[in-house]
Amino acid sequence: MARVSKLDYLLASINEGLRLFPPLPGNMRRYTPPEGSTIAGTFIPGNTMVAIDQYAAYVSPSHFHRPLEFIPERWLGREKCPEEHQGDERRVVQAFSVGPRNCIGKNLAYMEMKLILARVLWEFDLELVEGAEKGGDWRERVKAFGFWVKPSLMVRLVPVKRG
Repeated sequence: MARVSKLDYLLASINEGLRLFPPLPGNMRRYTPPEGSTIAGTFIPGNTMVAIDQYAAYVSPSHFHRPLEFIPERWLGREKCPEEHQGDERRVVQAFSVGPRNCIGKNLAYMEMKLILARVLWEFDLELVEGAEKGGDWRERVKAFGFWVKPSLMVRLVPVKRG
């Protein structure tokens, strides 16, 4: 765990993956308190359901430059982030929710993702299986019905040869 915690680009890639493909499609609803609340400068009456669609926020050009592209470098911090992505609103991405109802397992989930992805990439080269791209872009074939319904994405794992 200590070793993978130092892999900044791995974490950046995970964050970019969560931005482009959040765990839940749609939104996580909340209710304002009975006395109401001011959200983004606007007063919202009490007991009003509020929500922001995660995917729409995460791929909005008002938040991200080149929003539909997978660019992990945008997560590498000010000193390593390309200038064109310095203005990206990374704090918009809250794939595990935010506030008092955020995911209690967020840190464990990040550690598991880093460990598993690092191990797979250390052991294997991944190749898209020939013909797997048939039927158009994989992302265009994904459906959302409360949860993601994903078509198969066929890849070949080729053991890495080390000298």
